[in-house]
Amino acid sequence: MTDSSVHFDDDAADGGGEGRVQESTWSSSMWLMVTALCSIPIILLIAACVIVISLLTLYLPERGSDIRPASENDVMKTFNTVFGTNLVAGTENGIVKYDSIAQQINEKLGYTSDILSIISATFGSSQNANGRKKRQSSAKISCNAAFNGTQQNADNGNSLGLVFRINKCPKTKCLTSYCIGKCASQVQLKIQTVLGSTAFSLNIETTAGMLSLSAQFCSTGPSVSGKKD
Repeated sequence: MTDSSVHFDDDAADGGGEGRVQESTWSSSMWLMVTALCSIPIILLIAACVIVISLLTLYLPERGSDIRPASENDVMKTFNTVFGTNLVAGTENGIVKYDSIAQQINEKLGYTSDILSIISATFGSSQNANGRKKRQSSAKISCNAAFNGTQQNADNGNSLGLVFRINKCPKTKCLTSYCIGKCASQVQLKIQTVLGSTAFSLNIETTAGMLSLSAQFCSTGPSVSGKKD
């Protein structure tokens, strides 16, 4: 009896040991699985960060101007325009108060007053059939007028040359060189569409007094230096 009892206890002890080994193995497997599942997002996040940093190092040197405001002399900010007018006046009528003209143009385009400014405004000359200058009379608007030149037809009014500066993009209000380079063509297209479709009234102050005239957009020219005349 005694031997049998002892033998039974040994078998029970062996069975308990095997159970503890199996439980320990299962626990280890579960911890490995949990660790692996938790590691996957971390690995993916690290890989994404490495990719983003690699792209930034390639992108930022080429686009450093994206984060810097455009300078006043940035060539991308300025462009020439020519308007036809119904005014025949001598070129001695120098134009003053460019801000007033810019404000009128911004309003007609539906822009706030800080979008466009004017850095130069000049009348082209006009001559009558006898070659003598007319002054402040009414004529027809013609886009055949040459900027800073004489009209081929005495019935045509003066041309009006305006040099615009884009201070910021109309929609995004972004004022970096990169942004303005992207939106400049849209601004010029709107000027062409809105101010070129029909004549509009414009009040211009000159050294000889205030002039009220009709004008119509004719063409744009290349970008020019932002230096003020």
